[in-house]
Amino acid sequence: MQADILEVVFNRLYTTIHETGIVDDYRELLLSVVIQSIRRYQLRSEDKLLAITLPELWCVGLGGESHRVVGVTAAWFLLQLAAFLLDKVEDDELDLTTFATLGVGPVSNLATGLIFLSQCILNRLELDDGIDYSTATDIRAMFSKSILNVCGGQHIDLTAKNCLLEQVWNSFEMKSGLFFALACFAGARLAT
Repeated sequence: MQADILEVVFNRLYTTIHETGIVDDYRELLLSVVIQSIRRYQLRSEDKLLAITLPELWCVGLGGESHRVVGVTAAWFLLQLAAFLLDKVEDDELDLTTFATLGVGPVSNLATGLIFLSQCILNRLELDDGIDYSTATDIRAMFSKSILNVCGGQHIDLTAKNCLLEQVWNSFEMKSGLFFALACFAGARLAT
């Protein structure tokens, strides 16, 4: 396992953000949010296995090479961060975050940028991580399919009233369950 997975992921994100040629102010906002989030991971990393390592754990556990998971891990991390921000906006809980001063519009735009940044990274798996086209295509397709289903789970949360316990569990499965399954699938697919 890469002891410095957070640093390697940050470097990939930093490089990708700078290659996009986006407006300086927005680029700096994206980087600051990524840095904040990575620092939170670093603070929690003492003697703990972090969720960000799921793709690597599955890849290495099935005989794959850890250096191949950087792009997948970076994309999954960005989507996790975007989902967190969007959830706070949708649940009207933005004031519970460090991003409250930005406001709903800028935070929504920030989350949208994180989603498309993850796509930029996934579109370069072959080039940056040496992943063959078939594997990269499978991973990109599963990312899209899984995230759409996660959005379906969030839709249930946002629109359903007086849910039965079974519906609530189904919503959790569609949101958190599918999201974490995506990380496991991507890591396993890199190895197999």
